[in-house]
Amino acid sequence: MPAPATADLSLTGLWRGRFWYPEAFDPVSFTATLVDVEGRFSGSTVETESLDASPARTLHARLEGVRSRRLVVFAKNYDAAANVEHTIGYTGELSEDGAEISGTWAVTDEWTGAFLMIRAPGQAAATWRKTAARA
Repeated sequence: MPAPATADLSLTGLWRGRFWYPEAFDPVSFTATLVDVEGRFSGSTVETESLDASPARTLHARLEGVRSRRLVVFAKNYDAAANVEHTIGYTGELSEDGAEISGTWAVTDEWTGAFLMIRAPGQAAATWRKTAARA
């Protein structure tokens, strides 16, 4: 079965990701759970804080965004326990097979970096089957 066009591919599922800081900090790995309804999606992330944390702590955030064809745009807001008061904007591109999103994040023009999200194994195939069943 051929992969569906990315316009038809839902982002719903489990994603593993990583983002990079603009300075000499280690990259941060995260897990994201997304629910996509006709191009609008929401979800959550879990990551381990790596900046100024001793001992390290787990951070949770909410995501809200939109997908239009291969363009993916979303905002990340950490929960109150994180004590982070800024919104992080993400802009990325969904791969043709729907298995990866790559792009950049930004808090300000000077505080920005790259990110990559990879759909958990088996998630893309399950989404393709659901899309094909609806057709």
